[in-house]
Amino acid sequence: MARYHSLLSTTALSMIALGLAAPVDAYDYEDDASQAVYADGLDNGDNANTGTLSFSPWIADATFVVESSANDGGAGVIDVGGLSWRFQSDASSPFDGTRAFSDGQPVGTKISVSLEAGTTTSTSFTNFAGLQASGVGAANVSMDETSSFWQIFDDADTTTTISYSTPIRVIWTLQAGSTYDVELQPLPSGTPYVSTGRTYTASGVKSLAKGGGGPALSSAINQVKIRTYDSDGTGSTPATIYANSLIVDPSGSLPVELDSYSVE
Repeated sequence: MARYHSLLSTTALSMIALGLAAPVDAYDYEDDASQAVYADGLDNGDNANTGTLSFSPWIADATFVVESSANDGGAGVIDVGGLSWRFQSDASSPFDGTRAFSDGQPVGTKISVSLEAGTTTSTSFTNFAGLQASGVGAANVSMDETSSFWQIFDDADTTTTISYSTPIRVIWTLQAGSTYDVELQPLPSGTPYVSTGRTYTASGVKSLAKGGGGPALSSAINQVKIRTYDSDGTGSTPATIYANSLIVDPSGSLPVELDSYSVE
């Protein structure tokens, strides 16, 4: 997965969001499912970096399958080289994949990941990607059985206008203090959902399934966690979410400026 640049055309940005070739920035953390280390799946301790800066190795609760998201209910929209990370749970405890980077990222840092829903038959589930501060939940983009739309869970929960059957590119932008902005870009195209000036989760507000924890400052954010949680736990009703193209860009050049869209 290559880089976003604020000066690129809309067409070029769409190509990048779909994992096609683009110029490379000098200062960022990048990884995607097409890297050779994931040939046998995403395992605990796996580490691939295609940017100049290096993530810490994955902390994974299981071996997660690496395949096209078209294989299990998706459309393959977020694939890079025909592959995405598949996070799936059929147990009554969360299965997590966590990727760490240095804390103290500057205001304006953009953190981004592509998400696509897989087949989920559980009647009680939560799948999310979220920002964390040393394992403490802060800001999640989530899907669960209570809504057919992507949701934002932090100190003030929000249901977006984007169906969770639509693949998305999530872009968090770190702001001063305990605030951040978030943008959900439908893929391959569509009207983004943007919310600015949001506050990280306050202590004790959220359940385990929704990330838990807080409070957090932008300067303390140092992890992205992807969680799949089938709270039915029957073993035959899995919860599935695909993810790909994880980027942390301290330069803030990813992607188009937020103010080019209407704020929800």
